[in-house]
Amino acid sequence: ARVESLHLSRLQVFRKLVFQGPMQRRRDTLRHAHLVFTATFNGELDGFLDDLAGSVPECDDWWGLCVGYPGRADRAAFRGWVRSLQVDTTMFQSPIPTVTVEDVHSAAALRDRLLDFAVATQGVDAETLYRRFKEEF
Repeated sequence: ARVESLHLSRLQVFRKLVFQGPMQRRRDTLRHAHLVFTATFNGELDGFLDDLAGSVPECDDWWGLCVGYPGRADRAAFRGWVRSLQVDTTMFQSPIPTVTVEDVHSAAALRDRLLDFAVATQGVDAETLYRRFKEEF
């Protein structure tokens, strides 16, 4: 909630991989635990990382034990460290990929207004309902 461009983020720690393929395939084995951070956000990565570093001090808790973590204070080092570990993926998940976080907030606010309106106009006649709806919306 502190990063305005953020739709969703997730932190996961992988200590073991669960093998899900055919028996003849090579199995991947982790020598160390891996911390995986994923995020869906609006805008450019550097801007998002600056916002993350500036607004979320918990970054130091999450990544503080990771190899080479420079901390949040030096933003260029922070961005460089994240970029050095970035993995491109073809898996993108968003229920509404064409809207911004601001669009989502606006839609939620409109939904709340509509619900409040529906509760406030219970039992009014059609003419009054129509007039009040036009005034409100």
